[in-house]
Amino acid sequence: TVRRSVYVPSFRNTLMEIFETFDVANPNVVTGRRSETTLPTQALYLLNSPFVNSEANLAGERIKRLAKTDIERIRQVSSQLQPGDKLVADANTGWLRHEAMRVVHAIQDLDVYVEQPCLRYEDCLSVRKHTDLPFVLDEVIDGIPEILRASHDLAMDVVNVKISKFGGLTRAKQARDLCVSLGIAMTLEDTWGGDIVTAAISHLAHSTPPEFLFTATDFNSYVTQPLAEGAPQRVKGRMASSENPGLGIDPMMDVLGTPELVLG
Repeated sequence: TVRRSVYVPSFRNTLMEIFETFDVANPNVVTGRRSETTLPTQALYLLNSPFVNSEANLAGERIKRLAKTDIERIRQVSSQLQPGDKLVADANTGWLRHEAMRVVHAIQDLDVYVEQPCLRYEDCLSVRKHTDLPFVLDEVIDGIPEILRASHDLAMDVVNVKISKFGGLTRAKQARDLCVSLGIAMTLEDTWGGDIVTAAISHLAHSTPPEFLFTATDFNSYVTQPLAEGAPQRVKGRMASSENPGLGIDPMMDVLGTPELVLG
């Protein structure tokens, strides 16, 4: 059978890390109902867990063998688009070059953006040269030199600028300004986050010329635990940054807990 049941002892004073991260009931008290949260720390655990990554790779290999599945999925989603909708087929580095070639040829008649089909820049560039579909680069872009290289190679029409990958807001703004001067549209976001990260994204997005802003991501709508007062909220697909000083938010220090590092 493919089903598995795993039983482990629960030591009251030494809970397993995964239990503490994913809302295990307190073994010292009677709990009638478990709490449910969605937090950035849970995403980080899944991103860094060797077991989760191993199982995800195995699942990815099974899916990757059937490029036809992705083609059918893209076509089905495309058929449901409403006027004004934009469809992005984000492979998230998941295709090998020959698989990506099959996909882009099979969806050539659709109105769809192709995002980061392969892991390596060179493979993405090869796919790009074999399709007229608009192209988005993400994982291979983490600095100014990469933007300049991709612009020179005509490797992309849209680029994802993730604040933390560039080293913070100042450097992300430099990347944003460079893209504007090069005529490259952008998705402004980060690798993950909540209210604080979303506030930073919203300010960067609001100061970007509208014609160069492809999308911006509201990560705080992905999680259930608020981290700050006054954070931007998505309303009908849009969000507005605060007009207050700084990021315009008040962090909830009781929720964030004890600082890991204090500077100054």
